[in-house]
Amino acid sequence: MRPKKIIIEKDVAALKISKNIISKYNYAPVSFVDRVKLGKDKYSKDDLVIAKQRGRFVKRCPGTPAYNCCQYHVLNVGIGCETGCTYCFLHHYMNTPFIVYANIDDLISEVEAVCADSQNKILRIGTGEFIDSIGFDDLTDLNKILVPKLSAISNIALEIKTKSKKVDSLLDLDHQGRVVISWSLNSQTVADKEEPEADPIMDRIFAAKRAQEAGYSVGFHFDPLIYYSGWKDDYGKVVDQIFSTIDPAGIAWISLGALRFNPGLKPIIKLKFPKSKIVYQEMVPGLDGKLRYFISIRKLLFERMTFNIRSYSKKIPVYLCMEKNELAKELGLIANFNLNS
Repeated sequence: MRPKKIIIEKDVAALKISKNIISKYNYAPVSFVDRVKLGKDKYSKDDLVIAKQRGRFVKRCPGTPAYNCCQYHVLNVGIGCETGCTYCFLHHYMNTPFIVYANIDDLISEVEAVCADSQNKILRIGTGEFIDSIGFDDLTDLNKILVPKLSAISNIALEIKTKSKKVDSLLDLDHQGRVVISWSLNSQTVADKEEPEADPIMDRIFAAKRAQEAGYSVGFHFDPLIYYSGWKDDYGKVVDQIFSTIDPAGIAWISLGALRFNPGLKPIIKLKFPKSKIVYQEMVPGLDGKLRYFISIRKLLFERMTFNIRSYSKKIPVYLCMEKNELAKELGLIANFNLNS
């Protein structure tokens, strides 16, 4: 990202992360405000906002009670991603600027408190809900702060989720075996059409190999799986590529999720990505109101992917994301990470 303008709340202007960003993008004009108020047409998507997080940094993953829950916690460090995948929910916020929350000491204290309240279990906490966890580092260098600090917490599994190959800045960090770097993957066919600005699939897998060689556990998320002619062979090739490159013993988890999106995203995808075909497939509303494939198609996707993965390893935790508990149980894909062992 090369921001055209930087807007900083005065409360965080003196913090290190704010100063670092100003120094890094010293060509961009800077304005200081008492408090950022986001609204229609107030800021552009090329602006960068540095603000104080006044709410909670840590929240439970926003699931639906009837869907299988993996007990994930979202660590909200900011908002914004330049990858621009066609299916991404962030397109709902088309003119929202990049937002960086600069009060990192408050973030660390909150994570410590949340983990202290759950001493009897290990908490999975990830930064990749509203950002690409590595892509965002181009702005903030945040992982250099968070990895050493948060990995000192004995009952945390911190997940850095990405589509990026740029792992160099992570390889020498002290992660104490408590950080999982995970990659969102798809078939190369889907990546070419729906993720054209993301790094190629094999580049992501080779990056995972480098991370594993640096002592990190790695994870993979096949989400969203997209149904099209040739999907079986294409997705099978990616699974083959993973297991021909990565040591299965160092894979922390693999998640599976089928394409889904809010109905309001459909016209936005049509407008922004007229060549994309994902909105023209037959879909129905789910329990959460999102449009989904018929369950017969989703089940076919999950069964085939599970077969491909299990042909290499029966020990890796494989789980469904945002699917009914009954389906997860039927397919034997209940989240069970054995993180306490």
